[in-house]
Amino acid sequence: MTTINASIIAKASGVTGESPLSTDLEVAEIAINTADGKIFTKHTNNVVKELGGVPDGFGLGDLDDVDLSTPPLNTQVIAYNSSTSTWQPVDQSTGGGGGGSGYLIESQTAALGVATFSGIGFSGLLRSVSTDLAAWIVLYESAAARTSDATRAFTADPSPGSGVLFEAYLPAGGSVTVSPAAGYFNGDSPPAEAIYAAVRDQSKTAVNAAVVIEAYATVTS
Repeated sequence: MTTINASIIAKASGVTGESPLSTDLEVAEIAINTADGKIFTKHTNNVVKELGGVPDGFGLGDLDDVDLSTPPLNTQVIAYNSSTSTWQPVDQSTGGGGGGSGYLIESQTAALGVATFSGIGFSGLLRSVSTDLAAWIVLYESAAARTSDATRAFTADPSPGSGVLFEAYLPAGGSVTVSPAAGYFNGDSPPAEAIYAAVRDQSKTAVNAAVVIEAYATVTS
C-alpha cells in the first residue's frame, strides 16, 4: 500500500492571550494558540471553549462558590458556610478529636421569629452568639421543643429536659462569649444536622434578627 504523507494544520495564533471568536470557527473545528499552548473548539451552542487543562493564573478564588473577599491568613482553612452557600476562610479547630470536628460559624436571619442552623453539625460546643437586633435568643434540640416552649415567659426558667440548650437576651449589635462553654446537640430521631432557634423580644413577639453562632462542632456530616 502506498504511504501517504499528509499534514493537518489547524487555525492558529502565535499571540499570547488571544483566543478565537465564534465567527472564526465552525462547530468542532480546532484552533491552537501556539504561544500559550492552548487548544480551542466551537460547541454546538456557538460558544468557543478551551479543551482540557487549567487556564494560566486560575486560582481557588476563581471558583464561583469560593469567597476570598476576606483574604485568608496563615494557618486558616477553607470551610463551607451554608448561609451564603460559599466556601470561606476560617480558623482551624484548636481542639483534638476525630475527623469532622472543627471551628464553624453560621449566620441565619430569623423569619417570623424562628431559624434553623444547619451548618454547625449535629453536636458541639458554643463559642459565641451575636445578633444585629435586640432579641431573646433561645436554642433548642428540636423543632418540637421550640414549639412547646413558645408560651414560656421571659422571666421563667426552662424546665429540666425541655430541650432548651441555650438562651440569652442580647441588645442590638450585642454578642456573648459562651463561657463556660455550653454544649449543643440535635435531638431529632433520626438525628439531623440542625439546631433550632427562637428569636423574640421579652414579650415573646417575633424578632427577625440576623443571628450569628460560632461553635466548635464535634460531629458533622
